[in-house]
Amino acid sequence: MQTVHRTPSFSVTVRPVAELDADLIVIPMFEGDDLPDEPSLEEACRGEIARARGRGELTGKLYELFVTTWTTGRIVSRVALVGAGPRVDFTADRLRRIAATGGLAARQRRRAGSGSRR
Repeated sequence: MQTVHRTPSFSVTVRPVAELDADLIVIPMFEGDDLPDEPSLEEACRGEIARARGRGELTGKLYELFVTTWTTGRIVSRVALVGAGPRVDFTADRLRRIAATGGLAARQRRRAGSGSRR
């Protein structure tokens, strides 16, 4: 029996992560970015982002991928932080490639949908 592949759907928003309901939330992360516009993200990820930074696993290097669990209230989801490189080099094309990286992460994890923000 053949399995039908469902293409993940994406939406781009500037809403805070806490307001989103998605299987996978993709967040671009620039080099040296401390994510000041998402102050609750670290707590919602139970310190995993800080630990990954401490291990050198999360630096914002271009297309680097870090996926962790995000929990707020009753919603449990996954967050993918995708390296966006230096902020000064950010373009619409780079955002499309970051979204594609997030889409591949969703597909590998068999998620039906994902969102991208910023």
